[in-house]
Amino acid sequence: MRATVKQESVAASAAPVTPSQSVASTPAKSPASASAETVAARESHPQHAASGAAYDFGGAPIHPPGEAINLGTAVDHSMFSLISSAHADTPVIVGSCLGDHPHATTPVRNLQTAQELPPRDFVRGFYGTVWGTNANGNLVAITGATIPLDGGAPVPRPTVLIYKNYHGNTHQAPSFKGEADVNVYRGTQKTVYRVFIDGPAQCLDLVVADAQFKGQGNLYYDDKGNSFLASPEFAMQR
Repeated sequence: MRATVKQESVAASAAPVTPSQSVASTPAKSPASASAETVAARESHPQHAASGAAYDFGGAPIHPPGEAINLGTAVDHSMFSLISSAHADTPVIVGSCLGDHPHATTPVRNLQTAQELPPRDFVRGFYGTVWGTNANGNLVAITGATIPLDGGAPVPRPTVLIYKNYHGNTHQAPSFKGEADVNVYRGTQKTVYRVFIDGPAQCLDLVVADAQFKGQGNLYYDDKGNSFLASPEFAMQR
């Protein structure tokens, strides 16, 4: 069944869980877990552009092309597979988002009725959900993160929200807000949810191990003409 997530109903105090755990609230809210409350009020704010001052996400200087990612072996019968089924045991290695570009996608349609075919299921943790982190005092949230399990279906564009110098004020307006193009790469061990931010940060590789509700975010950004990589942990907000 296709799930629908209303951002207003996401519980800010919920902790990320693994499939073997039950959902439980945390005693205190971290800046990252407080993102759900902030996201809940986002629709009342107008579009915000990045401020002129540089953002410091706490990263270290790097030289392109950035961090390569090992996804395990290919997912069979999926458009996300990067190698043919004849080489199914070959590890799938993808480069960073710095050397990638958005892939054009179109809705899957019934050739007889021309009606859009809705995806029947979603990759675990990506069914219109919110993923967030605190990167050196800057709250970064990805809302509406969706990956149809049907490899032929298009991947909806999420909304990226960045709150510069966030101190837990749930009424703070985002300093950056915008829709983003996404590429998805799936392997048997990991999924990369690649977000092209084109704002205070260039792009984000959210790397999530199979069936997990948290993952490493490789956040690439520029500061004073140099390239930086920050790697905060993102968590799905439940």
